[in-house]
Amino acid sequence: MNNILKDLIEALKNNQLQRAIELIRRIDNTPELKYKEKNDEARALYLATVYSRLEVVRRLEQELRADVNEKDTNDCTPLHAAASKGQFEVVEFLLDQKADINAIDNKGFTPLHWAARNGHSDIVKRLLEAKDPDYAKIEKDKYLHMAARKGHIEVIKALLEAKDTNINATDNKGLTPLHWAVLYGKVEVIKVLLGAKNINLYAENMYGPTPLHIASFKGYSKIVEILLETKDINVNAKDEDNFTPLHIAAFKGYSNVVEILLKAKGADINATDNKGFTPLHYAVLYGKGQVIKVILKAKDPDYAKAKKDTYLHLAARKGHIEIIKAFLETKDINVNAKDEDNFTPLHWAAGNGHSDVVKCLLGAKDADVNVKDKNNFTPLHCAVLYRETEVIRVLLKAKDINVNARSAYGTTPLHIAALKGHINVVRLILEAKGADINAIDNKEFTPLHYAVLYGKNQVIKVLLEAKDPDYAKAEKDTYLHLAARKGHIEVIKALLEAKDTKVNTKDKDTFTPLHIAALKGYTNIVKILLKAKGVDVNATDNKGLTSLHWATGNGYSDIVKHLLEAEDINVNVTDNNGVTPLHIAALKGYIEAIKALLEAEGINVNAINNYGETPIYYAIIEQQAHATLLLSKYNAKIDLTNPQLLQCLEYTINPENISNARECQLLEKVLGLLNILNVLMDLQNSEVKKTIEYISLIIYEAIPEVIQKTLKDNLLKFKRSCKNLEEKDNVTLLDKSLVFSINKAFKNLTGEELIEEINIADLIQIGRNFSKRSRGTEPGGGAAIIVDSESDIENIQPAKRQKSSGESDRAESKLLNEEILATSDADNIDQEASLNLLG
Repeated sequence: MNNILKDLIEALKNNQLQRAIELIRRIDNTPELKYKEKNDEARALYLATVYSRLEVVRRLEQELRADVNEKDTNDCTPLHAAASKGQFEVVEFLLDQKADINAIDNKGFTPLHWAARNGHSDIVKRLLEAKDPDYAKIEKDKYLHMAARKGHIEVIKALLEAKDTNINATDNKGLTPLHWAVLYGKVEVIKVLLGAKNINLYAENMYGPTPLHIASFKGYSKIVEILLETKDINVNAKDEDNFTPLHIAAFKGYSNVVEILLKAKGADINATDNKGFTPLHYAVLYGKGQVIKVILKAKDPDYAKAKKDTYLHLAARKGHIEIIKAFLETKDINVNAKDEDNFTPLHWAAGNGHSDVVKCLLGAKDADVNVKDKNNFTPLHCAVLYRETEVIRVLLKAKDINVNARSAYGTTPLHIAALKGHINVVRLILEAKGADINAIDNKEFTPLHYAVLYGKNQVIKVLLEAKDPDYAKAEKDTYLHLAARKGHIEVIKALLEAKDTKVNTKDKDTFTPLHIAALKGYTNIVKILLKAKGVDVNATDNKGLTSLHWATGNGYSDIVKHLLEAEDINVNVTDNNGVTPLHIAALKGYIEAIKALLEAEGINVNAINNYGETPIYYAIIEQQAHATLLLSKYNAKIDLTNPQLLQCLEYTINPENISNARECQLLEKVLGLLNILNVLMDLQNSEVKKTIEYISLIIYEAIPEVIQKTLKDNLLKFKRSCKNLEEKDNVTLLDKSLVFSINKAFKNLTGEELIEEINIADLIQIGRNFSKRSRGTEPGGGAAIIVDSESDIENIQPAKRQKSSGESDRAESKLLNEEILATSDADNIDQEASLNLLG
């Protein structure tokens, strides 16, 4: 920038008028000014305008020919600056120089905006006289809105005198000038606007409030009075939430405004909003005591309008004690009134811990301390549920309190306290007169039942110390059964220390606590129960099953070992069908359990059940190869000439008898028989040669169908290397095991190995040829054991078979009670382990 212009700007900034004039005079004698930077003169002109120097402005415009409409960085012209600063003479000069009256700055403001905003009424008039302002260019605010918000009365008058001024125009917030004047409390402006022609008192913004709503919200009592004096004002006008001005004043707690509104003609004290709430509701809800007094004094509230909550309910819920007192002094108040959930004010106060409100309500006429809600909960139930100790003390001292009141579920307050583990509440109730520690609910549970069920150890101790629990009331389950079922170790210990605890008591399913702990797999509880005085380790349920049966059947080998260490344990104990724990372990293939049983003193590895079946018979039928091998090492006898066994093997592999529920079930069956076949071959027992050939026949007849159903490649590589097999993405563990089992079976039967690669079609043909070659004597019918692997030995029953003369069907033996069914994945794990081992 040229130094002269730079000095000029500095002089203007520093109010050095004479120096500014001298600098301007030097411009004519400065040739280099013809190279001055663009808009320097405009900047000087703008600054001169800002600093109110008409003489400088005139000289700048004349000498430098500065553009009067040039804008600064904020898009402001000199006219914007002059109008904003109130420089009337400068405005006059700029208008004479054709300054743009409708120029817009970066805020969307014209010079008229700035004049109106800053209260320069003379400039407003001059601008309006100079030219009609272009209202289409006004995007954010109207001139009248600015003046109303700022309280510039003379500007408003000037604007109202202008042609086509719309007094009810709305801005981008939906507000009229009257809205703004009310919002900012501009009383004199409001009077001017109300006196204008066509003023709309009910103009709503985008949210619905009228000027009267806004005045009520702000607590402007004087403005409320002014508005109410206006002709045809609607004191009950509603916004989008159906709030009246009275709702708002009550909610805000402006008692003086409420009083003014209530005096207005037609004011509706019982008007309801979208929630069905009246102004009194909001005064109660937010604890506006003075407002409540004004409303109650004015006229009685219509309680019929309180659809969701009575006023007393709200006050009780919020704990507004003074409001409660005020209501209780009114006419016809119902202290026991119920809301839609049948809650009374006493319920609300008790549940929310307002002990002083509870005292106050109990002192009211006809107050019912035992009143019930829709679930028959009393206030005492509510206080206990939320552990409101002080409220409980107040209620227990009340006359006629029923400490044993029952809910719709039959639960007393003591039941709830025990269930929740509220130890101090339990003590308080037990100290109350008549508290029944043995009360039973609809499930026939006592408080002690719930404490046991939810593992509330401290509560259990208090209940046991208070008085002996009545075990006769425990008709469905004893406390010890519940604790065993839930696995609550500390509860078990506490109960065993109590007087006369019966460790061998049976529940409705004839289970002892030891049965339950064993079938649930709770090792530590089993250990504790085994140490209990008089425990019967051989106790049986109605199926003849002992804890050892249950632990074995679920594969809990640790529990099996602990039970076997117990004194007087009968390792060969049988159920009603003559089945021993070893039978079950063999059937399920639980190797660790089998090992523990086989090492037990006195074990009978060849025990025969009521149908002549031994443990190894079960293992073979269920294709438990590892179990079969293990039992054989302990001298288990294998009678493979048994026709029932042979027919069962054929039955299990027949595709017609295999459910389609599982895609690989047929493959698994084939694999299981192959594993058994390999085990039998390894035994090198010449007596079973014929049986092996027959089993082989069954297997190879099934191979074509297995391959067609389960293998996707047209070319299957039979390699004895797991590494090579793993390179094939579609080869599963079962596929690999089948390959190795087939290969081993071929080698054992023929002395040869399969070639490295073989086409599926060729393999199918091999199976068919082998089937034809081997077909000969087919052993006759026999018995089979079919066990649903998904039900944890739930049923042990005979498969369909041909009955021999005099033979009777074996009765179903159900090992698991449906309510306490113990699930286990041990059988799946053991099967996979067997496959890996054989591979």
